[in-house]
Amino acid sequence: MRQIRISIIAIFSFVTFQTNAQTLNFFKENTYNLKYNPASEINVRQYFGIGVSHINIAAGTNLAVYDKVITTKSDGSKEIDPKVFFKHIPKNDYGEIFANLNLEVLGFGMRYNSKLYFTFSSQFRFENTLFMPRGLFQIATDGNMAHIGEDMIITPQLSTLFYLDNSLGFQYKINDRVTIGVRGKYLLGVLGANLKENFTLTTDDDWNLHLKGSALLNVYLPDELINTASTSANGKYFINDMGKLFSLGSLDWRTILGSLRNSRGGGFDIGADVKITKKLGIKASLIDMGWIKWDRNQNGSISYRAELNPDHPMYKNGELVFDGITNSEISYLSMGNWLDGTNLDKIRLDSVFIISEVPNESYVTMTNPKVFVECYYELSKIHKFSAMTRMDFINKKVFPSFTLGYNLNVKKVLDIAVCYSFSKGSYANLGAGFSFNPGNVFHIYVAADNLLTVISPLKTTPNLSVQTGIYFSIPDKKTKKVKKVKEIEEVKEVKGEKDVKGEKDVKGEN
Repeated sequence: MRQIRISIIAIFSFVTFQTNAQTLNFFKENTYNLKYNPASEINVRQYFGIGVSHINIAAGTNLAVYDKVITTKSDGSKEIDPKVFFKHIPKNDYGEIFANLNLEVLGFGMRYNSKLYFTFSSQFRFENTLFMPRGLFQIATDGNMAHIGEDMIITPQLSTLFYLDNSLGFQYKINDRVTIGVRGKYLLGVLGANLKENFTLTTDDDWNLHLKGSALLNVYLPDELINTASTSANGKYFINDMGKLFSLGSLDWRTILGSLRNSRGGGFDIGADVKITKKLGIKASLIDMGWIKWDRNQNGSISYRAELNPDHPMYKNGELVFDGITNSEISYLSMGNWLDGTNLDKIRLDSVFIISEVPNESYVTMTNPKVFVECYYELSKIHKFSAMTRMDFINKKVFPSFTLGYNLNVKKVLDIAVCYSFSKGSYANLGAGFSFNPGNVFHIYVAADNLLTVISPLKTTPNLSVQTGIYFSIPDKKTKKVKKVKEIEEVKEVKGEKDVKGEKDVKGEN
């Protein structure tokens, strides 16, 4: 069998995880930096927000940069250069498309005393990530002969979660230098899906292609969104009838709220803030560590398994073996024949898989935890510099990033934050935002990351994260401080008299 080099020009090329939603962390007077660390400093006695107190929208993918894939010919026309396209796909394990939404419906906090602070938050979380395996890109760039004997994973992985996150937090100030925080969480699942197990493609020493494995798709949706599925169908008919399996047009707030009683879970956040000196400090946190158990007793829970079709003419000993195309067939190949299905019918790609509904037990989906470690230096009450490492854990994969941040605080009324993030393969993520809080009575803020996507969309990967909101607060009471001034007894002769000053208390006000 001759070497097969795939030259399908896909829309998406994937690089590495793109950082998002970083800027809000660097606001000094904004209470919602608690989202990153439950031990972050809180400078108000009470705060309250409802509906629009915190909104975070993040979406994007590691697309091939337009300018590196689309070239302009001498006559002004555009063309896609496959070699350039594949050249810019690094050999990472998986590429990624993501879409996240965080909407807080109710949040408040109150100081109990000088050491203890309570917080509560109820927020809808939508986290959707699709991973494309490296094997598909390697075959496209290298050809299958470059990977003889390797089992190359070709199954995408999917992680989708939509849930209500209810948290109760406690922040305790041990002393002037150490503050700790913890949040317990009660999670209520709305919908979820995960695609697991893998199909693999292997090239043997005779250049034959071997396809083996299976895939399992677990889906949980509210009852109203699930239709009765056929017991089994080949891949072609399953895809054609996919729209009949789910009634997503019926998704509304009544359906969402009604589903919250069905699947439950828990989780926690922990964090600490340690001031090494008056100006230098370290913060560390683990957030979004949690799980949801999807109840198999509900009608809205369903699973589909994709397996190789044993009736396919290429099926041998539990796998499909493609041993090549004859010379007469090669002369017949053309793009038109592929598009109209003539050649597809020859190798029956439409019936490679059998997809069937299968019973399954209740399953557990983990949320996506994150670790933050930040070192900060307060040059003055106005200027603060930070360096932060972030690690995201998604589908048992780790995505590290590093961020440099700067905060300008103007008389505790205006916070301006700027940050610059980079990770492997992505070095151009600029974030900026402001938080305005006159009198510590109401706070309005806007922060955005990956701004270079907006400034230069053709030269950067398309990723953007925006956070905004408004909440109300009651400032801390002004307290009277007693300053003890101790003077050393001294003897002065003023006009022949000795003036002796001892210890006394001088009361003043802040």
